[in-house]
Amino acid sequence: MHTKTRQNASQKGFTLIELMITVGILSTLLAIAVPSYQNYAVRAKVTEGLSMMSGSKTSIASFYGSTGRLPENFSELGFGEPGGSAHGGDAASFESVYGFDSEIWRQVEWQPKSGGWILVLRSKRKPSWDNVDIGLHLQVKADGNEVRFRCVVNNKPTRREWVPSQCRYGGVNDWSW
Repeated sequence: MHTKTRQNASQKGFTLIELMITVGILSTLLAIAVPSYQNYAVRAKVTEGLSMMSGSKTSIASFYGSTGRLPENFSELGFGEPGGSAHGGDAASFESVYGFDSEIWRQVEWQPKSGGWILVLRSKRKPSWDNVDIGLHLQVKADGNEVRFRCVVNNKPTRREWVPSQCRYGGVNDWSW
């Protein structure tokens, strides 16, 4: 009877093999889950950037309604003075335009294009994003008595995975909408 009790007492814990298998399974799950979560977090912040840009739609449409033309600079957009220029338009740091620093965004640009104007958010380049400049673009087009908007990214597949689905296709030079 004494040997039976000792045998039961020694089998109360996990064996080393069971622990190694459990650690291996957890490691595999974490290796899959962590990058997916990080990608999701970046996409959520990019969507937040699109929401911030979309906040400018009202002021752009209002400006067009009162002047009959689209804004031509940061002052007319209500962004204040630019800190520089980009592609023939105004540019400034994300923080100076929106009032806070961003993990993702570094610069805001207002660029003229042959079909209208483009409000651009330029991202920081990070190794975890393969050093891609996400470059989220809100195209602005005056069409008769209305102003139309469309979200796009430059036609580079490496940028598409980071932006909302409605922004993934179409190029910044495509005004056929």
